[in-house]
Amino acid sequence: MNAVQSLDVFKYVLPISLANFSSGKIWLPNLINDVLQRKMVQLLITLPLYPALLEVYNIRYTEKWVRRIDENFLEYHSGLRPSLNFPLHQLPRNLRYLSVKFFSGDVSGMIAESLFIYLLDYLGVDVNLVGHLRPYKNKAAFLPDFVIWDKNIATTALISTSNYQLPIYAEVKGSTYGINEQRLEKALCQLNRVIRTSQDRGLIFIAYKNPNYEGVIFEVEV
Repeated sequence: MNAVQSLDVFKYVLPISLANFSSGKIWLPNLINDVLQRKMVQLLITLPLYPALLEVYNIRYTEKWVRRIDENFLEYHSGLRPSLNFPLHQLPRNLRYLSVKFFSGDVSGMIAESLFIYLLDYLGVDVNLVGHLRPYKNKAAFLPDFVIWDKNIATTALISTSNYQLPIYAEVKGSTYGINEQRLEKALCQLNRVIRTSQDRGLIFIAYKNPNYEGVIFEVEV
């Protein structure tokens, strides 16, 4: 298999406190600014990207029934969008033709989930001990994506303390244009539904274009 460039994954150095988030003491634009300016982050790992391997993880771990993530990834990674046909006739006022296709949010999300499982596997986490939660919806608030039941030395790269209990909860977000406040806020709200005690831990993984794909991990505590 030939690698298509690589994926830099960064780790935000301080855990995000859900208590501080809920009380408004965490200003999310500051966190995003830190990531983009490489402040308060450290390079966790650089992953060689193998699209065919992503498809293996896609089949076994991601939520939506989207096939050929390997082919989709190459197109999403390049950022090239095909043009649409439109007739050479003037439209009524305030109407515009759509000139290029949009990338699918479902596919972008499945790419991110595949990248996250690949990251765990590459770090040495036993991905046979990782499961996807059902997308249960209650009062418009979704649960996080994954639970991780493995507690070995590989998780020390992701969790800053040994005093935590299983499972680790993980929420994954994907974007083809960048990292934004809304995705991070929604991920924190999802983890807030399951992280209840000082021993609970969560992870947020966001894969985004900058201009190529890169990723960032946030550790979340109560």
